[in-house]
Amino acid sequence: MIIQKKTMSWLPRASAYDEVANANAKRKASNESFMSNQTSFSSSFTSIQTSFVTESGNLASQAAAARLGITLNKSA
Repeated sequence: MIIQKKTMSWLPRASAYDEVANANAKRKASNESFMSNQTSFSSSFTSIQTSFVTESGNLASQAAAARLGITLNKSA
């Protein structure tokens, strides 16, 4: 009994150049997605940090005003 390799060859096989081009395109898309996610993370982190600093300043000014017996306008 002879074992023969059977292939379904109705689709042409991609050339080596096409395979490299496809791999490069996938890598480029992956890198762009990664950079987009990093940019989004960076902007979110900056926003959180800014909010934290602002609120810390507000709490510090409220504590200082309370020690001095001054009421601050909270409508701002």
